[in-house]
Amino acid sequence: MQTYPLKCEILRALSQCRGYLLPEPTLHHQLRLLLRPAPAELEFQTALRELDTAQLIIGARDGLGGPVKWRLTDAGRAEFEQQMF
Repeated sequence: MQTYPLKCEILRALSQCRGYLLPEPTLHHQLRLLLRPAPAELEFQTALRELDTAQLIIGARDGLGGPVKWRLTDAGRAEFEQQMF
């Protein structure tokens, strides 16, 4: 799978959370159900890393070592809205 459609779907999924944090396993599961072929773990992690590096998403981990939870940044929201039109 190419990373551009995967990145778009990550932005779409996080935009639907309206600023709330989405746990990484939930995000990956949602994308595996939505996309065909389903993204492999390496593809998913690469897309997350690239979006994070571009400051379109931001991840947070609680102090107990739980999964990373992701949300859109303002720049990510603007990028997603720009793609929609």
